[in-house]
Amino acid sequence: MLSASAENRLSGIVHQVRPGAVNDEVDIRLDGGQMLVVTVTRASSQSLQLMPGVAVTALIPASAIILSDVIPQPLSADNVITGIVSARRDGAVSCEIDLEYGPGQQLTAVLSEDSAGQLALQPGRQLQAFFNAGSVILSLPSAL
Repeated sequence: MLSASAENRLSGIVHQVRPGAVNDEVDIRLDGGQMLVVTVTRASSQSLQLMPGVAVTALIPASAIILSDVIPQPLSADNVITGIVSARRDGAVSCEIDLEYGPGQQLTAVLSEDSAGQLALQPGRQLQAFFNAGSVILSLPSAL
């Protein structure tokens, strides 16, 4: 059984696998309908037997997520998920933000208190969450 410290565990189904010489790019349709792009090594793709229709869990560390109220152009992040701030937990140095992007679907991001203050992050605010395909770890649900 795999234990992981990633705060975000998103369930979905492999939609497409684009093989490469070293890495494969995997498109995942999340349970809420959003698409997610993940980069995994070719060896991992083969080991997990990734192909369309396979159920997977995407693990994303909260620290890998960047929040913004605008989508910058150009954008280097592979994934953009739009949602509504559902909760904010403040600490001495950092702040945890929960972003609801669909019924029962949530992402958690960790950022500095200064950044949270500059963005005026409060429940009800619409934001975009950005993260790179390489920041995501794929697992089979049975391994968690």
